[in-house]
Amino acid sequence: PGAGSGSGVASTSWRVDGGGWHSGTSVIVPAPTDHSNDGSHTIDYYSVDNVGNTETVRYAAVTIDTLPPTGAPVDPGSVLSGTVVLSDPSPTDSGAGVASVAFQYSPHGAGTWTTIGTLVAAPWSVSFDTTAVTDGQYDLREVISDAAIPANVTMIDLPGPKVIDNTPPSSAAVTAPAPGAFVGGTVSLGGAASDATSGVGQMVFKVNGTVVGTATGTPASVNWDTTSTPDGPVSVTVEAKDVAGNGPTVSSARTIIVDNHPPTVTLDDPGAAIRGTVALTTTTSSDTTQVTFQRSPAGAGTWTTISVDNTSPFSASLDTTLLADGLYDLRAVATDGAHTVNSNIRT
Repeated sequence: PGAGSGSGVASTSWRVDGGGWHSGTSVIVPAPTDHSNDGSHTIDYYSVDNVGNTETVRYAAVTIDTLPPTGAPVDPGSVLSGTVVLSDPSPTDSGAGVASVAFQYSPHGAGTWTTIGTLVAAPWSVSFDTTAVTDGQYDLREVISDAAIPANVTMIDLPGPKVIDNTPPSSAAVTAPAPGAFVGGTVSLGGAASDATSGVGQMVFKVNGTVVGTATGTPASVNWDTTSTPDGPVSVTVEAKDVAGNGPTVSSARTIIVDNHPPTVTLDDPGAAIRGTVALTTTTSSDTTQVTFQRSPAGAGTWTTISVDNTSPFSASLDTTLLADGLYDLRAVATDGAHTVNSNIRT
């Protein structure tokens, strides 16, 4: 009032929300902790100078905010690796509005918080590079501040602790069958692995590089139908990933031998009448590992071993002078690695 008069201000009056007028240059707007006065308030004020001039009433708005903001952070899971997105789709504040959202981590139970990122506008999300910290257990939290002065702050702990694991399993091994074992039909393949942080999550079994089964945890096993593979040596491996998805860690290969078919053997005819020492010879399949030559009085079925040959070509010598003259049955019994047999009889 009285612009340019130089008389100075004599008094200032104010009121809140149309209430009674008060004198003074400080305006008091109650902000009780029961939140009963939260919201927007209008302050009317004017001044009078030393010569009695009164200015036009002016006004200002002020917002009282004693309520903390709220939020609902998205749980990224219990086991984390690589880069993880931490977010809150819609933090809210009923008064002054959300001013910032921060995400923080701490070693589990330590309470020493490090800020991953602070946001001042939507979308309220940050990327957490978990490879920047050591594998182990961590706590995560969201810190929401509103625009009040001083700010109301809400801290929300994410479910935890979180296991951070960026290291593949330390080992993987085939445990069954034994090296060099002969197998047939449906066989159990066994494996074991080790992971110090999140634990072993998945075990993938392969035969000759082809997946034949998948299992969880360790130790683990799968059933494999060997009849889907030709007879002969095969290579078995197991590949392990941990619960965080790191890996795979590949085992060394173990060789086993598939054998689903019995050997074949033909005893060559030594002739209808024999004397002295007679050579007995055979024709066998390639998987034969042993042939046993046997004799029996004709039709008796009481077999006596003449000899056993473990080397191809399989043969034996029959000393007929040790036998009484008469009719005899002769047979060859072939064995392969899986101990299946076939025989051939000649009378």
